[in-house]
Amino acid sequence: MIGSTGQGLGFLLGVPRSGTTLLSTMLERHPAIASPAEPWIMLALEQLGCVDVRHPANAQLVGSAVGRFWIEDSRRAAIRGAASALYGAALERTGKTFLVDKTPRYYLILDFLAEIFPEARFIWLKRDPLDVAASYRTTWQVNLASAIAEGLDEPAVFDLVAGLDRLERFAAARGEAVLTVGYEQLVAEPEAGLERILEHLGLAPPPEGTASLTRFGAGGGRGQGFGDSKILETDRPHQDSVGGWQGVFDDGELSILLDALGAERLRRLGYGGTVDALNARGVTFRGEEGAARELARIEGLIADRMADIRLVTSLDQPLHSAVQGRVRRALRGD
Repeated sequence: MIGSTGQGLGFLLGVPRSGTTLLSTMLERHPAIASPAEPWIMLALEQLGCVDVRHPANAQLVGSAVGRFWIEDSRRAAIRGAASALYGAALERTGKTFLVDKTPRYYLILDFLAEIFPEARFIWLKRDPLDVAASYRTTWQVNLASAIAEGLDEPAVFDLVAGLDRLERFAAARGEAVLTVGYEQLVAEPEAGLERILEHLGLAPPPEGTASLTRFGAGGGRGQGFGDSKILETDRPHQDSVGGWQGVFDDGELSILLDALGAERLRRLGYGGTVDALNARGVTFRGEEGAARELARIEGLIADRMADIRLVTSLDQPLHSAVQGRVRRALRGD
């Protein structure tokens, strides 16, 4: 069972396309660990009291009424109870004792996770950001360089720029509660990496040793409703995609990505070699002020979205019917 403050619970953090599905698949092979494919439930629970603008009960009235009804302590207790019940049911189905929730976009609610479950353990799987961007392009056909250059209000852009920044700051602030694992080191020496992770979670290696976790068989060992579908095509960790960014982007695209990420951040994350490779290639960089402006722009877009949600769920009057009509038409693609 999940303890009231997060005992028996871990969160596997990392932006999308950073290898979290691979690590989750290996952890799932441990006899004590259940690691379901991206529950997303904490994102939903963080929005408790918010309903869709189209809800026939009226979103504003729901939000206002619920907000007046609870006090913060009762809200926190309700969320903790709901999450514990859902996680506990998942554990009961598997017969295991420890649950690892791997949902990449939890970077949006990191402090909330720690507030609700202060005793939970956190693992941050970091990966070369340019390889993350390359994986977006080759797997999901999302060109992050173009999206950034066009100034798009797009979650994939949030992932690369704001996600990395928030994860880095969270890991620094939480100290030993967060174990940082490099993807490149994990795939190079998976057994050693898994030993560190299990120690952090307070779990012993399986009787067959950590090597047994790295052999998940043809087909990836299980279906994934979310996550990296490529895991289904392999049977063990490999280093084939490390440094793959070099064959995916042209120099102009790399310049856009470097401007958005910042050379200092890449070096702080342990990817100074990537910066050196970009310099050797002649990729231009506008400087750290440009990266700071891009981060501020992205955080502003995220803040605007959250403010819109608060507005919709805090007014004591219904949205005008014309607004409802525009929402309906937009949802239909009109």
